[in-house]
Amino acid sequence: MTIRDFERIDLHTGETGKGDFFVGPQGQQFNLSNVHILHCGVDTVRQMYQGHLRERELANVVMAYEEGRDTHTKVLGETFVVGGGGKSGYQYRLQNNELGLILFVKSTYAEQDARHNHLKIECSPHYIAERSAEQLQADLDRFATYFLKAIEGTGVAVHLAVDVQGWRPGRHFHDNLTARARPNLDARGISTMTFDLPSVAMIYGEFETITYGKANALQFSVYDKRKEAQKKDKWHYWEAIYQKHPQYDPEGPVTRLEMRFHHSVVREIAQGTDLSYIDTETGELIRQQPEAFNTFLGVFPHLDGLWRFAMTRYRLDIARNWVHPVWTKFREDARFVSQPHDVEYKRLRKPPGEGNEKNVALVLGNLLSIYARHNMPAHQVWACLKQTGIWEDIINYHRRREIYENELFQLIQKALIDRRLRGKAA
Repeated sequence: MTIRDFERIDLHTGETGKGDFFVGPQGQQFNLSNVHILHCGVDTVRQMYQGHLRERELANVVMAYEEGRDTHTKVLGETFVVGGGGKSGYQYRLQNNELGLILFVKSTYAEQDARHNHLKIECSPHYIAERSAEQLQADLDRFATYFLKAIEGTGVAVHLAVDVQGWRPGRHFHDNLTARARPNLDARGISTMTFDLPSVAMIYGEFETITYGKANALQFSVYDKRKEAQKKDKWHYWEAIYQKHPQYDPEGPVTRLEMRFHHSVVREIAQGTDLSYIDTETGELIRQQPEAFNTFLGVFPHLDGLWRFAMTRYRLDIARNWVHPVWTKFREDARFVSQPHDVEYKRLRKPPGEGNEKNVALVLGNLLSIYARHNMPAHQVWACLKQTGIWEDIINYHRRREIYENELFQLIQKALIDRRLRGKAA
C-alpha cells in the first residue's frame, strides 16, 4: 500500500516540494502558514554503560545510601542525592535536578565484580541543550569512567520533541491516527479512554495528554506543553526558548509532539539500516557500523531520520492512503541537526524468542508441569509443543544455549519424570 502526501507549494517562490500551501488529489487546499514549529530538540537521553565497577566509588554510594533517606555523595565535584533504584534495574539512584542528571548505579542482575551494564545516565532537556553532542558524550563518559573500568557504551534511548503553535489535536485525532503500537496503560487522571485493536489512546482532561505505545518500545505522546511545564514549574525555561521564534504567540497554547525511542528500538533500527552516508562538507563516504548507535554521539547525526521514521509509524491521515498535510509539515520540517543524512531507516525486528528468553522459559516450564499432571508421554508432549505457536521460540531459545533437538527431547523427557516423582506436576 502506497502512502502519499499532498503536493506542497511555496506561494512566495512558486517552488514545489516546499512551503505551507498543500494541494490534494481532488483539489483540496490547505494553507498552513499559521502553523509554526517553535522548537525541535532532544528532550531526554538515557545512556547505558558496561564495565567493571570501581570498588571504592561504589562503596561511597553504598555508605551514603545506608545512612538513610536524602543523604548526599560527591561525584566529580557535583553533589547528588542518593536513593534506591526502585524498578529501574539498578540498586542505587544518584540525582541532581539542578545539574540535570540522574545516575543509576550497580545492576541488580549481576554481581558487583562482574563486567556488566552497571551504569545508566539520564539527562534532562536543559543539560542536553547546553552542550554539543560531542561535549555531552564526553561528559557522560567522564561520569562513566568515575564508576567503571574499561567503559563501553551499550545502548542509548532518546526522546525527540517538537513544539508547535497553530495546531492542536482535533476531536477525531485518535480516529485518524494510524498507529502500530500497543500502549502502556496508566489510568491516573484519565477522563476518556478509547480502545481499538492496534492501540489505546489515553486522554487526560480536555486535551492535556494523548499517549500511544509502551515505554519499552517506540512511544508517541502529544500534549499541552504550556500546562505540563507550568505544573512542573518549568514554563519560564521553555518560554525563553519559544520567544526566540519570531511568530511565537505568548498567549497561545503550545502543543508538543514527542517520540520516545527505547534503546532496544534504537538498536533494531541500527541493525536494519545501511548507515552509510555522504559527508556534506567533505563529500567523503562515511560507513557506520550498528555499534555506533550504542552511544548518543553515534546516534546524533541520525536524529532527523529517526524523527521521520517515527512519524511514519504514527501517522495522521486525512483519507485512506493520504497523509494529513499538517503531519507532512511536522515530519519534513522538523530539524534536529544542521545536516541530516539521506538514509532510509528501517527497523530490524528481533528473531522469534530473542529478547523474551525469560517468558519462553516460564511458559515451557508451566506447560511441562501441566503435561506431567496428565501423565502425557514425552513423544505426545513433543507433538503438543509443536502446536503451541511458540515452538520456534523454544527451539531458538535452546539453540542459543547449544542444545539441539535430540538433547531437547531428552531434557523434556527428564523434566516430565522429575515433575511426577517430585510432586511438582501442576
